[in-house]
Amino acid sequence: MTDMDSLVTEHADAVWRTVNRVLENQDDARECYQQTFLDAFQMDRDGVRNWRSVLCQIAFRRSMDCLRRRYRDRDKLPQMAVALGEDLPPDKRLIQAEVRASVRRVLVTLPVAQAEAFWLRHIQQLSTNEVAIQMKLRPGHVRVLIHRAIRTLRNELGSQYEFASQTGNTK
Repeated sequence: MTDMDSLVTEHADAVWRTVNRVLENQDDARECYQQTFLDAFQMDRDGVRNWRSVLCQIAFRRSMDCLRRRYRDRDKLPQMAVALGEDLPPDKRLIQAEVRASVRRVLVTLPVAQAEAFWLRHIQQLSTNEVAIQMKLRPGHVRVLIHRAIRTLRNELGSQYEFASQTGNTK
């Protein structure tokens, strides 16, 4: 088995979870998943200490690019399949699906670093220090990025975001 084969074997699950959670569309997720590993194969591998972090960053950015393409061409926007908890009543599922779609629409307008920091902290639920390590930034800078992303989300989503954050349905 080559180094790249072992890389795929070792990190396939983390990459898939990243693209699938961002996109919630199997076809788009498969495309970004494959593109992530193609990008990794083409990059300079010297000096990479944390492949999981690098692959998840590539996967996230590829996923955000895909979302941007999806929202740019609204006429061709497919209905996103939203994986929701079975324990939620139908009305809460609908609200959660609407909030998730709204958050995605705003995330694609943010600078990549803000969107990535917000996603890792609030959706993937990493600690601020873990986000800083993954993004290769200082924790203080990560907090600023997250704060700016939240401020933009609140401004863009208004009362819908406030309601969702109070009920814990922002995931």
